[in-house]
Amino acid sequence: MDPVLTTPGGVRAVLADTALLGPAFTFAVDAEEAGRAHLVPLARLLDGPGVLRTQLDAAAETLRTHEDRVAASWLYGGMAARLVAPVLAAATVHGALPVLTGVDLRWRGHDAPRGASWWLASPRLVSWRDPDELHGEIVGPLAGLAAALLDTVAVSERLLWGEVATAVAKATRVVATARPAAATPVRALAAALLDRPPLAGTRTPGGGRSTCCLAYRVPGGHTCADCPLGAGRAGADVLARRPRTGRAPAGPD
Repeated sequence: MDPVLTTPGGVRAVLADTALLGPAFTFAVDAEEAGRAHLVPLARLLDGPGVLRTQLDAAAETLRTHEDRVAASWLYGGMAARLVAPVLAAATVHGALPVLTGVDLRWRGHDAPRGASWWLASPRLVSWRDPDELHGEIVGPLAGLAAALLDTVAVSERLLWGEVATAVAKATRVVATARPAAATPVRALAAALLDRPPLAGTRTPGGGRSTCCLAYRVPGGHTCADCPLGAGRAGADVLARRPRTGRAPAGPD
């Protein structure tokens, strides 16, 4: 991969343009935030359960759930969406790939003053030719996070990668709608990413999820539009129709 934009102004202009697509498409790059406590380095999230546990507890409190796996699904889904979306947009709208592996990447949580996003200390953009290059930048950080969550919470690995695949699908729809000139390349890139492990098999032939994100288990929650349990079903309805085993229903992966 070769540098495509080397000046800070050029890099920031691309990232500012992708951010216009919505909050999920925003990489925070404000250097003044570097010392703020709400920024959690990816390395610390991966280094033992303590810091990640704090993030999970905050997610559980937000969702009003006592189920770790529900909090893990929501937390990881948010992290994945805010990493996948700006990468896909920059790559297909501007032909520039944000470098995320081996950099100072920090998570700015949902309780931060400016909302959730990933923060980059020194953002770099490079040219790309093959979907494998994007696959590496996306899967690299998220694989580490998935492994850390699996060490901390009893949650399905396929569920977690299903969250990433959903992030790819949602970001693709937004880019294709908002930037019609990028519709063909973003759809082609998404298809290539979803055809590669660990995302392969996480979407059905009809474009839905093959695993449930467990949103229906949140108080007042319901199934998502692409849920394998059916779209828009109230949590109480899903739970009432599951077999009783003498313990709380586990729900699908």
